[in-house]
Amino acid sequence: MAFIIFVICLVLSAISCAELPSIFKKCSLSGDINECIKNNGNDVISQLVKEGSPLLNAPKAAPLCVSQVVLPGDDFVTVLRNIELEGLENTTITNARFNIADKEQLLNLTSPVLALTADYSILDNNFFFPSVRAGGEFKMFLDDNSINYISDMTQTTRDAEVYLKATNVRVNLITRRIRYNFSRIYADNAADYLGFLNNHKQLVDVKIRPAVEKILWEYMFIITNTLVDKLPLKAIFDE
Repeated sequence: MAFIIFVICLVLSAISCAELPSIFKKCSLSGDINECIKNNGNDVISQLVKEGSPLLNAPKAAPLCVSQVVLPGDDFVTVLRNIELEGLENTTITNARFNIADKEQLLNLTSPVLALTADYSILDNNFFFPSVRAGGEFKMFLDDNSINYISDMTQTTRDAEVYLKATNVRVNLITRRIRYNFSRIYADNAADYLGFLNNHKQLVDVKIRPAVEKILWEYMFIITNTLVDKLPLKAIFDE
């Protein structure tokens, strides 16, 4: 699998107090916690994506902006810049599984359409003197998406308080259909242009779609771990 490097336009600061931000609602560990997380989580997604959260220093994510993604390969390197991912505001949680005694936690989400736009460049695989072989603008639509967010949630103790920590986070994106369009294509020579056209489907399926998974992973991981790292368990859940 390609190694992906990117910088996401999202900076989360420390929560300045030991209280749950108002957009989150406490769930009871002794009640129907899965249903509570699902219902409350959908309200959180809507507000975080559409409005952001000053307490978390989380900007609006409609669209979610990413400055750059680098997709290495054996024959060439693909660089995506000025990336915007739209459609997260329509994402909903359909299932949640959380058990304080169970190491693995799960969220199943659906999103009807995710749209990714970016400028792209295809470089030859020369580490010291890469040259641009092709490039242009790119837009991809992912239809009928299922997103599985899985993490190992462990407990730690700090200052006599119990905290949670999300580790081994995985995001799996299952898409029923992918539509894409390349525009303003340019190439260094005719051979590069024809080769790009012949391989653009592989570029989308093998490299760019997994890049969307990585963007979602980073966004969800930062928010989750910022919350549980700064607040003890008792501030997030009732007994």
